[in-house]
Amino acid sequence: QLIDRPKHHYLLQPLDVNVILDVSFNPMTGVAKTKVKIFVPEVAVQIEDRQFREIISLSVNMANFAKLEKFSEFRPQVSVHQDPKGWWRYAIQAVIIQV
Repeated sequence: QLIDRPKHHYLLQPLDVNVILDVSFNPMTGVAKTKVKIFVPEVAVQIEDRQFREIISLSVNMANFAKLEKFSEFRPQVSVHQDPKGWWRYAIQAVIIQV
């Protein structure tokens, strides 16, 4: 049985917004004043489980990338087999930075 799903998944639900624009002109000074009042009675945010998991995954990936970037300047440009001492220095330096 097919489920009729909506084509769009809104994070921010449709809003009711009232806007009042007040423009006044002072003929003595030649200056116009503008006031804008915006009333938003309710803002509803709705995310699905899948969207929530995607947000969590993105934040974890960004944190991991930031951590890798912090240590990248010490990372050897060759493989472990080519420079094992360099990789040990890299590992030690990464631990020292975290302490």
